Amino acid sequence: STWKSDNKIPSQIKREFRFKTNALPSVEGKHNAANIYYQVVSTLEGLTKVKTTYAFKHRSDEKYSNLDVVLNQFNPDKLLCSNIFFRPLSYAPYHISDHFFVGKTKNLIKACSDFKKYLDEGNKDKYQILENRYSPEQLIGLFYIASFKEFSIKDLLKNKKDKKFVFKVM
Repeated sequence: STWKSDNKIPSQIKREFRFKTNALPSVEGKHNAANIYYQVVSTLEGLTKVKTTYAFKHRSDEKYSNLDVVLNQFNPDKLLCSNIFFRPLSYAPYHISDHFFVGKTKNLIKACSDFKKYLDEGNKDKYQILENRYSPEQLIGLFYIASFKEFSIKDLLKNKKDKKFVFKVM
């Protein structure tokens, strides 16, 4: 999923994949630091078109020539992400890399839906996680874990300094 105004999609990709283009959403009254709202909306729009059990999400300004390493490391019960700009969990709990990730489509849809709903609430921020408290990558990881694990956002935040706990759920 990408924006109608983005003309950077290589022509060979259009032949290999089906793209959904969307109008750029309004971010008025929404948290959009580092374009996180745009990323969540675009990712969710793309995921709703996926017809497979698993989905691979990556940035549209990057390309990968060989995904064998990814497929060989993939565990269907987890989210696998790249290590590009991945932060140590002791420094940034729940931080993933958003350059690419692969996981169960239904879990990714639920995580993005829940995160979008939270961002749509505007200034409510009941968990106090916006406004530079957490990076966009931490927020994606946080909502992903909460989307299918037995932990709520509140539980995850309460245990963010417990390195063993964070490592276990990651």
